[in-house]
Amino acid sequence: MATAVLGAKKLRVVLHLEQPRKHSTLRPRAINPADVQQALRRRLKPIDAHPFVAEASRMGSLAWRVT
Repeated sequence: MATAVLGAKKLRVVLHLEQPRKHSTLRPRAINPADVQQALRRRLKPIDAHPFVAEASRMGSLAWRVT
């Protein structure tokens, strides 16, 4: 897999983040996916300027399924 990555012309970064349905009433999400995505954008900009944070309920256009 490492040789395939080295030979790639473009890399995409996807973080699949699953959380409990409801952590608490005060904070419905333990980790805000938008905050994680923003942090990834800052740190990984030279590799992928538009990283994607996904979860089972919001997969978007990703080609895999989570069961």
